[in-house]
Amino acid sequence: KTRFKELRWKFLLIDDYALKPLRKFNESPSLKEGDKLDCNENKVPKKADIIKLILKEILDTEIEIIDLKKPKEATNNSDENNKNLLVCVESINEAKEALKTEMFDMIFLDYLLGDKTGGGRELGSELLKEIQDDKKNELRKNIGPLGKFWIFPISAFSYAIDRKSTRLN
Repeated sequence: KTRFKELRWKFLLIDDYALKPLRKFNESPSLKEGDKLDCNENKVPKKADIIKLILKEILDTEIEIIDLKKPKEATNNSDENNKNLLVCVESINEAKEALKTEMFDMIFLDYLLGDKTGGGRELGSELLKEIQDDKKNELRKNIGPLGKFWIFPISAFSYAIDRKSTRLN
């Protein structure tokens, strides 16, 4: 566990509910002594908080949640390079912009995203298809470790991305 402590990680979380509060709860029996989700009656955890807690446990290091929709605070780049980041986006377009400019060690991809402009819902599998069909190499130029995208589906529909990807080849 401690061998990961020296590494710096950058994760991309693509989920339209990543930064929205989950439902309220009192004390969860699954939380261990010392685990803090910073929740009370007015503040309930978000998916990003839960993922951050899991990553912190596995990597034995702090993780900072970044909302790409919020303007960056004035920090120098060397400070940001010394942090482990969980970058959160809500849509495929936001994810594509992030992938064009930054390299991520892992990508957590929800299957069912928000509404499309022309109607219907965005699907996480659509991003996979766009990466595959990227003729200009804009989305793959910052490909992750070992020349791969390490994409993990996070969805109540855990089988959906796999089935949709199989249908799309």
